[in-house]
Amino acid sequence: MNLLAFIIAMLFGAVQMFLLSILLRSVTSGNTKEVIKALLVKLVLYAAAIALLLLKFPESIINCACGYAAGLPLSAVVYFIYLSFFKKS
Repeated sequence: MNLLAFIIAMLFGAVQMFLLSILLRSVTSGNTKEVIKALLVKLVLYAAAIALLLLKFPESIINCACGYAAGLPLSAVVYFIYLSFFKKS
């Protein structure tokens, strides 16, 4: 159960990083509708994650925190490498 909580939180961190990149791209382009949509999706996902954490994994809070703390920066590094080397704009 602890490994499952870690993996779910790690994937959640990666999704949140992806949504953050969409949000930042929308803010810098001045697209207000996209900013509101991305922000609402992020907030709904955070609410769902907190509910899942408290209802399904209350004994694995530390593992969830570690998974999120591992998933967010790891996915940011992978996304940076993708943008730097593979995406041709």
